[in-house]
Amino acid sequence: MPSPARFILTEAARCAKMETTGNEGPEPNLPRDGSHGGKRPADERKRRLYQNNSVYKERIYDPQAVYLTPSGKDDTRMIQSAIYLVLEKLGGGVVFVGPGTYQLSGTVYVPPGVRLIGWGKTRPTFRLIDSAPALKTPAKDDKGDASYLLWFVHRKPVEGMPIIDANSSSFYAAFANIDIDMGKGNKKAVAIRAHYAQHSYISYVSIAINDAKAGIFDTGNAMDHV
Repeated sequence: MPSPARFILTEAARCAKMETTGNEGPEPNLPRDGSHGGKRPADERKRRLYQNNSVYKERIYDPQAVYLTPSGKDDTRMIQSAIYLVLEKLGGGVVFVGPGTYQLSGTVYVPPGVRLIGWGKTRPTFRLIDSAPALKTPAKDDKGDASYLLWFVHRKPVEGMPIIDANSSSFYAAFANIDIDMGKGNKKAVAIRAHYAQHSYISYVSIAINDAKAGIFDTGNAMDHV
């Protein structure tokens, strides 16, 4: 029997890949004459699937995981601390993100072996504050000329040292079942920098780009339902 943490990682990977045939809900109630604003029934099913369709509706129990709830204030440091906690204490693990909206003001770094997984009747949301000062200027020497809300890295950043981007040996990181809202006035910001490797993924994520630069930059091994 695998440990609870390992089971959750395995189940998260499985659910990230599973198809949702038969779970999309009933056909939308559209006029039979075809006057439905240019949207086909399949388009409407897809819209419902990609927008806030939570995969994990109930809290998952794992004694080794870290669980988060929004504070109503700036949650950037809380989220980053939880990531580093599972990294340093366990060598990797799961941070479960509970329902609600989390306000972010800067970059959250995701190293190998750490998976952020949302749960709730609707997906939790990471919302970048409007005109975030920390993301106003692109990262130094960044090839994308951008700043990033969520950055998959190869190891924990060290102050004063260059950030080591995730690469072909950066395994087992994930961001799943969490939506992102890029706020307003963040024109140099990208939601996710995702240059990760095998067994890492992004899954069931809706990104409201608004007037930001992009949703995802430098994509890696796998993503689905984004």
